[in-house]
Amino acid sequence: MKKQTTSLTFRLSGNLRVLMNKNRPIKNIELAEKSGVSANTISRIKSGWDGNFQVELNTVEKLAKGLGVDPIELLKEA
Repeated sequence: MKKQTTSLTFRLSGNLRVLMNKNRPIKNIELAEKSGVSANTISRIKSGWDGNFQVELNTVEKLAKGLGVDPIELLKEA
C-alpha cells in the first residue's frame, strides 16, 4: 500500500505541475482562488511532499475543477 500511495503522490505532483503550465501558465495563488484549495497546499503537492501529508480526494476534485480538467488527469500515469 505504501508503494502505491507513493506512486500516486508522484503522479499527482507531476501532473499538477504539467497542467498548471499547459497553455497559459497559472500561478499557485490563481489556482487557489479558482479551486478553493490554499496556495500553501498547492505548493506542498507540487513539491512532492513528505509522507506525513496526505491529499484527500475532495482536494483533487477541487484542483481539477479549478484547472478545468477531469480529476483523473491529475492521477493518471504519464
